[in-house]
Amino acid sequence: VADKEKIEHWGKKVNSLTKEGDLKVGICWKSSYITNGRRQLYPNLNEFINLLKIKGISFFNANYTSSAQSELDELYSNTGLKIHNFPELDQKDDLDSTAAYLSNMDLIISVGTAVDELAAGLGVKTWKLYNFSAVNIGKLAKHGFEHQNVYRISKLHNQDWSVVFDVAKKHLTQYAETRIYPKPEA
Repeated sequence: VADKEKIEHWGKKVNSLTKEGDLKVGICWKSSYITNGRRQLYPNLNEFINLLKIKGISFFNANYTSSAQSELDELYSNTGLKIHNFPELDQKDDLDSTAAYLSNMDLIISVGTAVDELAAGLGVKTWKLYNFSAVNIGKLAKHGFEHQNVYRISKLHNQDWSVVFDVAKKHLTQYAETRIYPKPEA
């Protein structure tokens, strides 16, 4: 459980950047530990563009890597799409404040990192994006924590990240429009 005072502190900051009625969605697109073998596990931030265009959502950075700010700046410069960031929040080494910050989100969309596990453990609805499982291809599936769902694609079928993002876009659009949380399909 995150510290109540820190939750309130970060809630004020998050809410100050959120349009009234918008969902607050945190995005994490890669780990800080990337090797040649792990590189395929992480989409480029540009893969999120169609999600970022969905109306009724304010997006927030949930990525703790040192390159996050420059990637967010480049995304905004190239597309005009904004993912809000708080550079004063050390998401890598200040886990108490990070937990409080994540607790203010309606949803976290993350690849497999500590972010999705922390958020789900806090009870925040969490979608974990995978690209290496042959089961539940392109579907929303239950995984691990009560509030954690998984979108998976299969390298066995030579699919790229577009498969998982197409399904995520469908469910996220539905969630933004109806405020009804999508149920797992399998």
